[in-house]
Amino acid sequence: MPVPAPNGGYLKWVKEDFTKHGYLATYAIGECRCEICVKHWEDWVADPADSKK
Repeated sequence: MPVPAPNGGYLKWVKEDFTKHGYLATYAIGECRCEICVKHWEDWVADPADSKK
């Protein structure tokens, strides 16, 4: 679970918070490269201009 932080209410996430498939952070921290995580990541970073072509 996220840990409350004294810096203006921001949360400090720990690696163990991202263990489920499909989370962008799970892919970003290199924990998972399954088909679900890769697709979710690629959809998130896709340039919207590319889909209008």
